[in-house]
Amino acid sequence: RLRKRERVRRIERIKKVMAHGTRSLSSTQPRALRFTRDGMSLFGVELSLAFSNFQPQPQAHGLRLSVHLKDNASAGFLELSQTETVFDLPSSSFSQKTTVPYRFNHPQVLQFRAERIKDESLLVCGSEGIIEEPLASLVCSPVPHHLQFPAGLLISVQIRIPPSNNDYLRLRFVGEHLKPYNNFSLAAYFLVVIVSEERTFLLYKSEVIRLKEAKWASFRVPIQPLESGGSLQVHVMNENTNNRDSLIGYLVTSTTQLMRGGNHNTYMLMDASGARRSEKLLLQLKSVERDSGPSFFDVMRSGCDLRPSIGIDFTASNGSPLDPNALHYIHPHAGNAYHDSILANFSPIHLHMRDQRVSLLGLGAKVGPRLEMNNCFQLDPSSEHVLGLRGVIETYRRASLSLQPFGPTQYADVIYHTSKFAKASVRLNMNAFYLQVIFTDGCSNLSPRVVDALVDASFSPMAVIFVLVGSRNRREKEAENVRVLQNHPLKHSDGRVAPRQVALVLSESLGEDGLGLIPLMVSLWKNMSEATA
Repeated sequence: RLRKRERVRRIERIKKVMAHGTRSLSSTQPRALRFTRDGMSLFGVELSLAFSNFQPQPQAHGLRLSVHLKDNASAGFLELSQTETVFDLPSSSFSQKTTVPYRFNHPQVLQFRAERIKDESLLVCGSEGIIEEPLASLVCSPVPHHLQFPAGLLISVQIRIPPSNNDYLRLRFVGEHLKPYNNFSLAAYFLVVIVSEERTFLLYKSEVIRLKEAKWASFRVPIQPLESGGSLQVHVMNENTNNRDSLIGYLVTSTTQLMRGGNHNTYMLMDASGARRSEKLLLQLKSVERDSGPSFFDVMRSGCDLRPSIGIDFTASNGSPLDPNALHYIHPHAGNAYHDSILANFSPIHLHMRDQRVSLLGLGAKVGPRLEMNNCFQLDPSSEHVLGLRGVIETYRRASLSLQPFGPTQYADVIYHTSKFAKASVRLNMNAFYLQVIFTDGCSNLSPRVVDALVDASFSPMAVIFVLVGSRNRREKEAENVRVLQNHPLKHSDGRVAPRQVALVLSESLGEDGLGLIPLMVSLWKNMSEATA
């Protein structure tokens, strides 16, 4: 009887916690964590400056630098800071530091202006010149960059990454009275996800436990995406043989709630409608502690080579390159929808590359002298790579006039082509991460082979970015099909489940800024590879 009364009191405590945690939630749909432009894509980095080879003059024996930033969201350069003025020294370091807002998804450029100062009156009486440098090249370098002004002045630019970028949480969950709620045997695992109206972003997938009282291994997740606002969710799934995995139950929580510890983190799981499954069906947080782990900056500064591959959809739904209303219309003096999308979405990636080589592929067209259907072909038949953004645009325009649009849309061959190199890089211990960027109008048959290709790629250092091209009214129905490819769990036909976020779908018509999530995808890959090493 004592045990029974204690169990009743325990259930009442859980009900109070659940009621408090879901007070602001809809009865049928959990509150979503919104991806904001700054929530998970903005990083503050610290810039330090030093100079050498300065020649003081009697009429101007002081030196001052100013730092300016150009962003694709701004019309020009905006001043971030000015250093103090240093007098009568040919070389020195400036004590004042500058905080720079870094965004992967913006092609940012830093500008440095050097001014000669007359005396303590701080009157400007001359200039050493102006120099510019992409912020990406500075952020990804572990050593200072040395830049020279036209007049001969040398400056040393060093970027320091705050330690907070390495902050992780280590968590351990246990389940009680788990059951599959279908005719399949119990094989439970859970997903830690962040949910928005546009996507479900996967932070972690656990191992499978076949016991009702499941004790999963501890794991770590980065803190920054957890603290980007709103709530996060844990979905407990059942692995079903030769079928889609089913939901056992889910919970909604927050970083603040998790940090309170295990005594305050016992949850009754809910079904897809938001109703509680059973008072006995529980997920409990057994331990939580702060930990450290890899950041995007650690990966890039270790010498990681970001290797992008572009895939362009030439299926007939895009129209003929000779049709002025088509997405692929080639005008001798103007761009088209694909041209503009490539410039907007590939420019930030291009700035983070260590070399200029880009793999440029096409899909959904008849090519060659016999006009044979091909879903993975090189736009430049004479070379496996093109050089830089300019090479991408020129080769695309040239190739568009030498093929015949066809269909249907099939992304699998392009994804498998790139994942082949990603797998080889692991076997050869190459420090590389592959980005397959597919520009498409969104018309896809969503074949199981495409899902298989994505799941297969999720076990390699690779991410797949779908960029939807075209107006919202024209493409929204077809685009919705492609967005399914970033939902979870993604399950291979052989039963494997994608262990991390491998795909993103970006739509300019919806104002999304998903390129900023690429650094998180890189760090999650590194975190997963370290955990399984």
